[in-house]
Parts: sequence; C-alpha cells; structure tokens
Amino acid sequence: MTRSSSRRIARKKGIKLQAAAPKQIGSSIRHPFQIVFRLAVTLGPPPDAPTLYKDSLFNDSRLKVHRALMHAHDASEMLKAFIDMHANSLGRKQDPDGQWRFRVAIPSAPPLSFALTISDAIRCLRSSLDYLVAALARHHGIRDNKIIFPVNEIRKNLEQSFADPVSKEACPKCGKKERRDRSDTFVRLVEKCPDLRWIILDKIQPYSREDGANEFGDLIYRINKLDNSDKHRLMTPVIGGTSVKSFVFVNKRTNSTLMLENIGFAGDDHAFPIDFDTEIYADGDFEIDVIFPPGSILEGCSVLGKLNEAADFISRIIEIFQSHFQGERPEWPVQFLRRVRID
Repeated sequence: MTRSSSRRIARKKGIKLQAAAPKQIGSSIRHPFQIVFRLAVTLGPPPDAPTLYKDSLFNDSRLKVHRALMHAHDASEMLKAFIDMHANSLGRKQDPDGQWRFRVAIPSAPPLSFALTISDAIRCLRSSLDYLVAALARHHGIRDNKIIFPVNEIRKNLEQSFADPVSKEACPKCGKKERRDRSDTFVRLVEKCPDLRWIILDKIQPYSREDGANEFGDLIYRINKLDNSDKHRLMTPVIGGTSVKSFVFVNKRTNSTLMLENIGFAGDDHAFPIDFDTEIYADGDFEIDVIFPPGSILEGCSVLGKLNEAADFISRIIEIFQSHFQGERPEWPVQFLRRVRID
C-alpha cells in the first residue's frame, strides 16, 4: 500500500496521522538560536551607470570598468545565494586525536558560474587599460591593432616597451639591424605623447612590488597575470577566510560561558575546537569569504575585495589619462550608452 492510499483510508475512517519525528543527521546541532552566515566582502547595490563625457577619448575604458563592476556584483549575488543555500548549519566533528570541533557545513568551492563571472570581470579590467593606449593611438593617427598597455614583472623589462624595437647594433653576418619580437606601435605613440613614459613607469608603476612598485601598480601587474592565466585555464576560487564575528556557547559540565569575537577558523575545514558537552548559548554571527586559490598570483586574497580595489584604481588611471592627454573633462556628461563616436 502506498503512502497516499493509506492517507485516504485514514481520512475516511477519521484517523489522525501524526508526522514522524525529524531524524538527526550525523552530528548536526539543533538549537533555538539563529546562526547568521554572511559575506565578508559585500559590494552593495548594483553600480551606478558610468558617467561618459562628450568627446572624451576614454569613454570606452569607463564602460569596461563599469562592466567589470557589474560582473563583480553579479558574482556577489551568486555567492550570497550559495551561502544561503549551503552555509546554514553547524556540526560537531572529532579529530583523530579526540578533539571536538564546531564546523560550518559548506562546500569547499563556490559554483562554476561564480568562477566564470569573475573571469569576465578580470578580462574587462585588463581590456580597459588596453583601450586607453588604443584610443590615444587612434587620436594621433596610429593603427591600434597591435598596441597594448605595457605591464611586466620587472621594471627594467617594462622600460624596454618604450625603446626602439629595432636594435642599434647591426647583425655581424648580414649587416642588417635586428628587429625585436614586438611591434613599434607603442614606441610611435610615446613619440607623440612623451609624458606617457613617466606616467606609466613612475606614476602608475605596473610591475611587481618585489621590484619596488607601489601597491596599486603591483595590483595591476597581478590582474594582468590572472588574465593571462585565465586564457589557458579557468581559475577556480575557494571558500576561505571564514571567521567568527561573535559566538557564545556554554559548557554544560562547568556551567561556564565563553564568547568568541573576530576569530578565524583553523585550517581549510572551517572548524574551531570545543568540548563535546559545549552547547550554543546565543545567536551566532559568522563571515565567509571567497579567496584566490593556492598557486594563484593573488593566493589567499579576497576575490571580490581585490576586484573592487582594482576597478577603483583603474578608474583613477583613466582620469589621469583624461587630464594629461585631452585636458580636463567637459562639464556636461552624456547619458549612459549614448556612445560618442571616436574616429
């Protein structure tokens, strides 16, 4: 007899059926208190539409940064939904040495849609820099199909981007000057815009901090490395940076209470030590973050935090280019997506 048919018979005979008592799965903890899980980095509401300026050469870069922020916001919303669905309970776990721990039940990695969206955001940020020098090249009548914004780990190597791609010394065999393996497009642009050299090398500093770059230039270098890596392999962030913002529990044997505040979880299993007889005493508040995976150029850093930081710095770079190469921004902005034709 099926469950539905037994219910119909029971209703006809006036028998009241009682629901079966819920089963306790594993060592999950049942309690009357509320455990709140939230993102360590929140981006708030969707970003406002970018402000575009009439006749500005760099509106396309502004649009790209805005698109990166939109991707980051979408990823943040995906992560909130993921945490609401999966990070909804605490459990007890015993180590081989007999130590008991509270553990947040959550998968080790966010969904693949999160990784793909972050990948798109990184690509937009890197492209926004290329758009800057490409717009300048078109403005000065230079073809833009082989020009990129120079980034390198070592400052000395970066300086070579501003040098003549044809070597000064002739080949001892044929007498011809050897050509380096890169285009002379950027060098021609530097000839038209001499300030480009010191702005990039000394002001922006897009090389590694190990070679003396400032923190923003180092971040540009690392975003560039992430973008290059993502062209060949999908970067998969991991759940990490989990911490207890506030959590109170009581030991039943000693009748003593203990409050934890701003304490990070030990290891990758999102757990911290307790006594077996410990029970939750009050509402708990936990933070969960998504970080760059081991082996990444930004290993252990908050994904959303670094993307937001990079977008803010690139926006400042755009305004540096605006003021130096085209003058101050016009006072009247054009509305979002009313594109200005740049010939």
